[in-house]
Amino acid sequence: RPVREVTLSGFWMDRCEVSNAEYLNFVSSDPFLRKSAFPFRLQDGNYLRFWEDDLVVPYNQGSMPVSYVSWYAARYYCGAIGKRLPSEAEWEYAARSGRSQTPFGFGNDRVFLPEYAWFRTNSANMQHVIADRRPNDYSLYDMHGNVWEWVYDYYGTYDAEDTVNPVGPIAGEYRVMRGGSRQSPEEYLRAAMRRDASPRSTFADVGFRCASSAELPVATDGR
Repeated sequence: RPVREVTLSGFWMDRCEVSNAEYLNFVSSDPFLRKSAFPFRLQDGNYLRFWEDDLVVPYNQGSMPVSYVSWYAARYYCGAIGKRLPSEAEWEYAARSGRSQTPFGFGNDRVFLPEYAWFRTNSANMQHVIADRRPNDYSLYDMHGNVWEWVYDYYGTYDAEDTVNPVGPIAGEYRVMRGGSRQSPEEYLRAAMRRDASPRSTFADVGFRCASSAELPVATDGR
C-alpha cells in the first residue's frame, strides 16, 4: 500500500525460474558464484546449502529451481548473462498477466490454484520441477508458488507519486521477494503479496528469475 496504478516500459521476463542445471552450467565457467568461492559478505553462510560441492547438484534436482541463493548472487547471475532482476512492479505486472483486479494471475477462484502453483496444500513440502504446473496468460510458469523470487527493489512503503517505472526506495536494509513458495499458505501466493529479507539471506524456498529491457540491440553495421 497505497494501491496505485503504474506505467511500465516494455520488458522481457524469463518464462521460468532459474534451475539448478542452469546455475551449474554458469558456475562451471564463472568461479565467482561457486559454493566455495562466493564471498561471505554477500551471503549468510548457507549459500547453495543443498549442493554437495561446487559442481555437484543433488541427484535428480537439476530441473528444480535453484535455492539458497542470496539477492547478491541472483543479481550477479542475471547481470552476467546480460539480463537483470525484475523490478517489483514488473514482477507484479507479469504475475497478474493482465488481470489487475484479481488476487491471482488466473482470476479470483482459489479452487484453480493447484493447477498453477505448488504451495502448502499440494506440495507435500517438497521442491518440484520447474514448469510442472500451468503457465499464466503471459506464458510464465511458477509465478505463484514453488519458490519465492528475489526482485530488485528495497522493501518499503509504496510512493504514491512514483508511478512511472518505479524501483522502490533508493536505500534500505531489506530487499523484496515475491510469489510465495511450496511452504506458503494460499493467501501468500497472491500477486500483491510481499516479503522482505536481508540481501545476504538464503532460504530453502527462495530463488529467482531474470528480466531484461525490451530495447532492440544495435546492428553491427550501425543501422
